[in-house]
Amino acid sequence: MIQITDYIKLYEDVLDKNVCKSIVDEVNYDDFKDSEIAGKPEDKGLTVDKTSRNCYVKNLDLKFDDVVFKSVEEIIKKYQKDFPHFHIGADANDTGYEHLLYKGSEKGTYITHTDSFDKFPRLISMSILLNDNFDGGNFCFPHSVLPVSNGNRNAIITWLR
Repeated sequence: MIQITDYIKLYEDVLDKNVCKSIVDEVNYDDFKDSEIAGKPEDKGLTVDKTSRNCYVKNLDLKFDDVVFKSVEEIIKKYQKDFPHFHIGADANDTGYEHLLYKGSEKGTYITHTDSFDKFPRLISMSILLNDNFDGGNFCFPHSVLPVSNGNRNAIITWLR
């Protein structure tokens, strides 16, 4: 029996380490805002809920957009090679790139959740970890981010739909 976990792939070194360092070092931390989650249907929109998702988000600086796009393109090629029956279709697109910041001083975390729902259906979720100089913050499946206990965890996320 095929399980959803059969389709989870980890690809190492998909983004040059110097690019990752530049993204983290050059970011203006004042540009981050509280991350939001899809609330209950009666909430009619997105909401901040620090007990569910305690991290910050901003759009990736445009300066890095092309290099990340090329890396995502390579990841998709690798994924399609690993799963030849998987096709995203000509009308598929990514949703842009968000830079996430999980602060160790705030025990940044994200509870177990799904990335696809009626309002925002998605085919693939991608998370690109930018640094490893933090403690905790493990990425788990079905996915969540465990609390960061020291340092800051930086990642880029995107979805294909």
